[in-house]
Amino acid sequence: MLAQMPMPQLPDLPEGPSLDRLRGPVEIPRFETWEIVGMSTVAAVLSGLAIWVILALIRKRKKRTTPIDPRAAALKEIEAAKYCSDDDGRFAQITSGALLRFCERGLGMRTLGQTTKEFTTNLSKLPDAHEEGRQLVNQFLSECDQIKFSQRKLSATEREQLSETAAQIVAQFSERKETVET
Repeated sequence: MLAQMPMPQLPDLPEGPSLDRLRGPVEIPRFETWEIVGMSTVAAVLSGLAIWVILALIRKRKKRTTPIDPRAAALKEIEAAKYCSDDDGRFAQITSGALLRFCERGLGMRTLGQTTKEFTTNLSKLPDAHEEGRQLVNQFLSECDQIKFSQRKLSATEREQLSETAAQIVAQFSERKETVET
């Protein structure tokens, strides 16, 4: 019955723009190109500034630390070695190590991993090394090697003599270096 009922007709559409010219949705970017370039530039500048500040702080910290005088450090080590009263090998090791560290830091020699013979050979190549000092160093290091490796016992006077010899060597090479530099 409903199918037989007359239906009112819909009116025609008014004249207007044609639908064939319509396009899909237009995508609007979140940021414009100039905004992206600007933010990237600002981020790069801020990162560079942060790195510069960090490096400046590190350099400032390094400048605050005062270098230790190699001569003074060696003499303090030699003095401290005197208090190893129980172990003569340890005494000889500390005393000879102080002298070798002085030569490395104060004279610019390479001493790490060298034998006494290699060290004295390299010592003779220094322009400010004299024969008497080289022989004294050779004798001192040989004596320290005997104490370390043969576990020879030392008397109190021998200990004192070794300490004085080490201090004398450091003083001689310090004086020679100062006269060569001036």
